[in-house]
Amino acid sequence: SAFTSTRLRDPGSPAAIAQPYRQASPPRDDPFNFSNLHIRQQKRDYRMALREIQGGWKRSHWIWWIIPTPPNVENGVEKASMTNSMYALRDRPGALEGDLAATAYLQFPEKDGVHLRSN
Repeated sequence: SAFTSTRLRDPGSPAAIAQPYRQASPPRDDPFNFSNLHIRQQKRDYRMALREIQGGWKRSHWIWWIIPTPPNVENGVEKASMTNSMYALRDRPGALEGDLAATAYLQFPEKDGVHLRSN
């Protein structure tokens, strides 16, 4: 499997601490848990985030789920806030890589009126 070679982060890292909050038993058709981690938040915050971007001033907290990124890794160690770690696109729980998750994010079908790629 593509997941067997994925390195695990330090169990004391912010991401490891955030892991219980990230796990919500994702359904089989959503193995990266986008519905719980991104769809719900984008449905709530996307219009506000877009207004802030168009207005040229980010005033509120939404960047992690509106524009998610792979884990922030430096020299093999994750360097991120707990929130960044929780919403990072990971290939599997605990992974420092996010290429598979990023591809799946871009291909995720529209759900509840939210299309992750279009947003």
